[in-house]
Amino acid sequence: SVCVCVCVLCVCVCCALSQSHTVGSQRRTPEAMALEWCTLKQENYLRHCHMVFVGVFKELLFSQRHEPNKYLLWAQEGALLSKTAHLKAETLDISVIKTMDILWILFAETKKKCNQSAFVTDLLKSFEQVKDDTDLMDIIDTIMPLLERVLTDDIAPEWIDLQRNTALTILLAQFAGYIERFAVEGETVLSGFEKEREINNGKIGALETKGEDEVNINDFKGAIITYGKAIEISPYNYYLYCRRAYCHLQVNEDRMAVLDGIRAALLKPDYFKGHYFCAKGLLSAGFPKHAMMANKRGTELCQAAESDATVLQAQMQEIENRMKLEDGAQSTKDQSDAREEQKKHRPEPEMVFDARKWSNSLGGQGIGLVRGSDFQAVWQNLMDNMKDTDLQGSDGAQEREVDQRPKSKISTSKSDKKNTREESRSAPNSQQGSERHGARKKSSTEMQSTDKVVFDPAKCRLWRAVNSERELIANGVEDVSFLLYRLKLKRFLSEGDQEVVERQSTPPLKLRTLIDIVLKKSSNLEIRKFTSVLVAIDGLKPDLFKWVNNLESMGNCCADSFLYLFLEVLAEPLNKAPLKDLIYSLQMLSVLTETENDLLMKTPSEQRGQRLLEVIVFMKTTAQKLDFVFLLEEERETFPKLKLCLEEFQKEFEKLGEGYVNKFRRYMPLPRPRRREDLPPEERNAYCNFFRLMYLIVLEGTRVAQKVFAEEVPLDGLQAELRKLRKSELHRHFREFQTEFLSHSDWALLFPQKWSELEFDKFDLTLIVFVMMNLKHLPQPKRGWHMRPSGPDASRQGSLLRLLYLRR
Repeated sequence: SVCVCVCVLCVCVCCALSQSHTVGSQRRTPEAMALEWCTLKQENYLRHCHMVFVGVFKELLFSQRHEPNKYLLWAQEGALLSKTAHLKAETLDISVIKTMDILWILFAETKKKCNQSAFVTDLLKSFEQVKDDTDLMDIIDTIMPLLERVLTDDIAPEWIDLQRNTALTILLAQFAGYIERFAVEGETVLSGFEKEREINNGKIGALETKGEDEVNINDFKGAIITYGKAIEISPYNYYLYCRRAYCHLQVNEDRMAVLDGIRAALLKPDYFKGHYFCAKGLLSAGFPKHAMMANKRGTELCQAAESDATVLQAQMQEIENRMKLEDGAQSTKDQSDAREEQKKHRPEPEMVFDARKWSNSLGGQGIGLVRGSDFQAVWQNLMDNMKDTDLQGSDGAQEREVDQRPKSKISTSKSDKKNTREESRSAPNSQQGSERHGARKKSSTEMQSTDKVVFDPAKCRLWRAVNSERELIANGVEDVSFLLYRLKLKRFLSEGDQEVVERQSTPPLKLRTLIDIVLKKSSNLEIRKFTSVLVAIDGLKPDLFKWVNNLESMGNCCADSFLYLFLEVLAEPLNKAPLKDLIYSLQMLSVLTETENDLLMKTPSEQRGQRLLEVIVFMKTTAQKLDFVFLLEEERETFPKLKLCLEEFQKEFEKLGEGYVNKFRRYMPLPRPRRREDLPPEERNAYCNFFRLMYLIVLEGTRVAQKVFAEEVPLDGLQAELRKLRKSELHRHFREFQTEFLSHSDWALLFPQKWSELEFDKFDLTLIVFVMMNLKHLPQPKRGWHMRPSGPDASRQGSLLRLLYLRR
């Protein structure tokens, strides 16, 4: 009987191997997949294309979990969406509107190409070379021949190449993935989606009735909640979004109405109500140009499908009338206010730097075009020729506040830290490459009629940047109301200042008044508040967007280089300094997590500075590193031994410009009192025992965990079991698990790329315990998976979890 069982087992193994070989040999070629796709009937092809387009915005507009996928990250990296754009947004992100505009245009062009067999074949071959972790710019370079076959100069000419290339890359990537899925699943891709939608729609009848009843009694907020619950069950029901958009408009939530209108229009392009509510919300929110674009797009789509568009045509006339009224009023106000502004800000000769001399000294160029050491020389000559003047317009109340401020700002109470949290956060986006766009040559008339410009050597470089780019800022922000709202949250404007700004009639005048207030600030932190908000908001014009992001990029690189080169130099002074308040401030800035804060405070004080620097340099993003450096710079009085290093950073930071490479002067670290070889025998043994223990826990512990796991879970079916889990939810739990156990495990090992095998031998202890928790092949320990096992728990799962706690 044993022999029979062995024979049967061998036969099963052979059959499985032959079957897997057969499946592998039947893998479809790009040519075959393209041929099958291009033989679809026109009507069916358009339905599949619509599915592709909906898939592009799945995480952006319809996901209930709000976790960014790669398309959302590409859109942010490619300047289609702002860095703060997220799908739970309570307020409308204007960049979402712009992204929709360009994607509708590009989608129409892409549909024409993706029905051609040769183009689809090249498309599939190109994206076969693209890996999941490939950088966006590398992907664009790889598929550039495809992009050139679709893009034309008349498509979105006002957009920069990066935006157009990114938008088309997202569309083509979605098409490639969908065509590959179609080759495997066939028509069930579409029919399965439609069937699931019908099933979900059948579950929401009671909620729809309740929502309509609430609308009938004018309980619009209650109806919004009810329709929201129905949408959670059926997220692809365009009718629900139309009804909720209507309710949002009734309670003056215009921005939320716009988002629901976009969702409805995307799900049902030939239905006029989605486009109508989108345009209505944009018009009410103060974006008539975008409202007109949404209206025209809806009218064209409805007319192409021969559906009713009379409501949209009537709305178009309403939008045109509004635009005419606003344009007429704005032109009249601009003329009168411009004359008043010139009189109000007429320069005083004794305090104003001669604009003609400034222009001549640069040979007719602005600072932004002078690079590297040339920029430094020109700037130094100008500074030598200037008298040291103090800006008399400094805020008196602020000066009194500075006089009363204690020597160490870190030593303030936690409540004061909370109030200044936003000030510190603005640091990374403040002083980066400020003169890059200051190169626009102005006539002498323009220079004489502008506001008073006082060049004060004591001013921070950011003050000079804002001053030189005041016109770019004044004309580059589309959503001025949102900018003022964010500045209000940061407590940047006083009550009087806010009234002065709000009193202006047009957005450009509001911005110019706001910039005048900014330039009266004498504190680096105050000006950084403004620039950090400017970086974060949406609706910036391309020139301003490019300039602000360039500031951030160059500043991040400067901080990264500084910390890398000065790691050892900074460690010694920080080891001997009190760091409790500094660590708390870093947590307030979201540079350190609460767990990291606790671990650092448990570290011996003589090693805490070294550990803090290692965490910042090796575990944090460049923006967080810049936060750290700016915080040290603001608190230099608390760390007097860091003076030389911080002055070196400030010196290089002043030189930042396009094309400039940081040249930090190296300072030798202070000599260490003892080397490891000089330690007494007992300390040396303790040092060696520490590494022996680490070897046992990390390396041997991982091998034991792999062995135990393989005995409990069949490895040949592990990959299939992992794919049954909800990937997005699993990823969220994985990030939390990583944070709890301070792990750097590779998520990609759990879900390798297509046609790749699972490499279980690379799983570390953290991954193994995480998989055991989610697959549930082993019962959980006595105290559960989320608590440290008790001493009596000698089970396998308890021992592995205990080992993981020891590793941490």
